[in-house]
Amino acid sequence: MVEELRRITGLDLKLSENLVEATQDTGAFVQLSGVFKRIVVKLSKVCNDLRLLSSGPRAGQLQLNVIEPVIAFQLYQSIEVMRNVMIVLPDQCVVGITAN
Repeated sequence: MVEELRRITGLDLKLSENLVEATQDTGAFVQLSGVFKRIVVKLSKVCNDLRLLSSGPRAGQLQLNVIEPVIAFQLYQSIEVMRNVMIVLPDQCVVGITAN
């Protein structure tokens, strides 16, 4: 299977040493997705800045970020939700689990 994927993709693919761990944790994909999202946000800012710069001297909003308070509020809300999940999850889902 790996040899066929190597042939199709042209990539030097290798079989994971621990197949169970490799299939149950998608953390690396989540992290990569986050990096891509950050890059896209930066590219969007550059494009918006270029658009504003080409609009003339009276259109400059380059340093103004009026959405920042909304972003901070939403981050705070997300942190609260995550905190609550981390408190409830052990008691409701983990404590008492036994091997079958």
